[in-house]
Amino acid sequence: TGEKWTMKNSQIPAISGYCNISVPMGYIDGFPIGLSFISKHLDEKTILRLAYAYEQLTNIRTRPEIYS
Repeated sequence: TGEKWTMKNSQIPAISGYCNISVPMGYIDGFPIGLSFISKHLDEKTILRLAYAYEQLTNIRTRPEIYS
């Protein structure tokens, strides 16, 4: 028997040196989900522009509620 090894979406760009950013994408059963944008090495300008444009077009993000 072998161990199963899986990578998360954020691990791949971190290991490879690519840029990665996640933005709110919506909710499934009340839990928030995100969309990850991955771009080539040292291309922060492009990835930030894309993430910002996505957030402005979808307007999905909601202000979190604080529970006491």
